[in-house]
Amino acid sequence: MQKYKIHFEKLIRPYLDMLYRRAFRLTGNPDDAEDLVQDYLFSLYRKEIALSEYEDLASWLLRGLYNRFIDSVRKQQRTPDHPGLENDDAYLMQLPESAPGPLEYTLAQASLKQIQSALDKLSLEQRMLVVLHDVEGFTLAELEEKLDTPLGTLKSRLHRARQEIRKKIMQPFHHHQRVTG
Repeated sequence: MQKYKIHFEKLIRPYLDMLYRRAFRLTGNPDDAEDLVQDYLFSLYRKEIALSEYEDLASWLLRGLYNRFIDSVRKQQRTPDHPGLENDDAYLMQLPESAPGPLEYTLAQASLKQIQSALDKLSLEQRMLVVLHDVEGFTLAELEEKLDTPLGTLKSRLHRARQEIRKKIMQPFHHHQRVTG
């Protein structure tokens, strides 16, 4: 058992940041993201899955995390007293390798918060599609198979989701122009 634990940790460690980022994008909340990753990795560890046998371990792990997320959402929907995943103050700040100055940092932080807030206001279905396509880089053809949804439906959902994000991000600017103009 100890040997498996060391092997498991060694294989998983390089993927922790990637898994957390995906979980955060799916949940929109840092605490929920940590819980999702921890729950997922614990379930893998308990099953003693031979991770070294997977050719593309990163994709396999991400697909499993996504499936775990979907399962948790379905479980929450069956439990009406459980609070939702929305948290308007939650956002992820990724700093570039060389630290920006105070102005750049403040602007970047405000932009990320605004984008995350717009994402959080989308329906779960729209948020997952935007994250998987625009953030994670899955093609619509891949998502058609993965989500078992027709390509035309995915295109229209993605278009509507992007329109909603644009509208939410542009609201403060339009409001400011009406007040001052």
